[in-house]
Amino acid sequence: MMKAIYSVILLVCVFGSTAVFAQLQVSTLVEEIDASGGVKVDAEGNIIVADFGESLDNGNGTNVWKVTPQGDVSLFTSGLSGASGNDFDSQGNLFQSSIGAGTVSKITPNGTLSLFATSGISCNVG
Repeated sequence: MMKAIYSVILLVCVFGSTAVFAQLQVSTLVEEIDASGGVKVDAEGNIIVADFGESLDNGNGTNVWKVTPQGDVSLFTSGLSGASGNDFDSQGNLFQSSIGAGTVSKITPNGTLSLFATSGISCNVG
């Protein structure tokens, strides 16, 4: 009986998901951004993209980019070292990991950068 229940649950998950994905449309918002780090969407629908760097063994990216829902790209902040994982707090501040510096920075909604955590951090990625 348990095997039959698992089979039904699996079928519901597979076929239920297929119907949802069939309705999605995907399009390119911007042609290219020189960034390879964490991606988050803020409360206004802007996509925030961190620039980790050239490769996993060279986290030297310094910028965080903002992409508006219309596809406009602008520099959100600069001065990081291997910008990787990021997340927002309830006031819209972005907390950005800098793996190369071993720090976490706080970035206000207007892009002002300040250090949030500077010690006791090793290999912070998210």
